Amino acid sequence: MGKEQLKSKIEEQQAVYSALKEEDDSTVCYKEFQNGEWGTDDENYTNRLRLAYYLLYCHIEDEEVVASLFEEELKDRERNSFQGIGSTLRVLTHLIRKYNVDGKYTALLKRAKNANFDCACGYDPDEEVDDDLENSSILDRIYLCREMQYKDVMGVLVDEWKKNTAEWSGADRRMLIDFNAYLGRDAENEGLYREQLEEILSTEKSSTRDIISGYKNLIRYYLHIGDYGKALCFCKKVIETTDYQQIRSCPSEAEAVPL
Repeated sequence: MGKEQLKSKIEEQQAVYSALKEEDDSTVCYKEFQNGEWGTDDENYTNRLRLAYYLLYCHIEDEEVVASLFEEELKDRERNSFQGIGSTLRVLTHLIRKYNVDGKYTALLKRAKNANFDCACGYDPDEEVDDDLENSSILDRIYLCREMQYKDVMGVLVDEWKKNTAEWSGADRRMLIDFNAYLGRDAENEGLYREQLEEILSTEKSSTRDIISGYKNLIRYYLHIGDYGKALCFCKKVIETTDYQQIRSCPSEAEAVPL
């Protein structure tokens, strides 16, 4: 069900594509703004990402649109305070490469490589991107929704993932906590943080650092939701039960240092 809803969301971008073909690029062109402490940002980044995925997964062959979007994305990569590479550039690179006959877009690809420090280090103009949504896993689709800010469909997919996960590892639980926080499902995380802590406490090989980290996560959760009474309760618990001798270690070795 979630996969079909994601497909429908992607297909909704046909309206944006049609508008662009009518020379209305107002929702996908580079639109600079100052994003508080993050500095220079692009108001239309997510819109351009959504359209790029539409071109990819719906197999739209349109050299003019791909080249235009690529140049708009380069403006963001060159001016964005956060720098980065991003999925939009990766998808558009995959799409434009098929039109790079006789090196038509080689200069543009080189410009992308030099757009910023992150691109210089990690951008690969030869990277392949799978254009078949059917090949994606449910976690792939969850992260796609997160990238494109489709919270409603992401919620459906997260519920499907939870339902189909028989055994929960620590990594799975951490992912679910992260998903819940993004989706505004903070209330569901209390039990997960408690399970996380109980698992650490019941494992013989857990270090004092692991135990303190488990308490810290739960305490921070209670502070986040404003339950200061429970936060204080667990603060007292960790202070009363911690063996501080074990955590006074050298920076390079996890060995206790005598007082």
